[in-house]
Amino acid sequence: MKATTIENVKNIMSFWIFGLCMKYGFVIMLCASEDILNKFEGKNVENNGDQCKANPSSRQCNPLSTGTILLANMLPSVIINLTFPFFLDRIPF
Repeated sequence: MKATTIENVKNIMSFWIFGLCMKYGFVIMLCASEDILNKFEGKNVENNGDQCKANPSSRQCNPLSTGTILLANMLPSVIINLTFPFFLDRIPF
């Protein structure tokens, strides 16, 4: 009984750590999407330490939303997850 309890704890910790690692890139991409779009549009994105805007009620809008960055990040993995089961058995290990 004790061996299965230790194995269950190992499994839970492994899934938690791998899940955390899997989402790390997504979180970084989400945080950086505004800067990525500004660089794509050729805007100068310098961080001089002053994070306050003159008019905090206005929003900075981009022609492309930050969702396009997230879609570009997630779309390849979604395509692989949807198509890989159909030809997995044809790839030699």
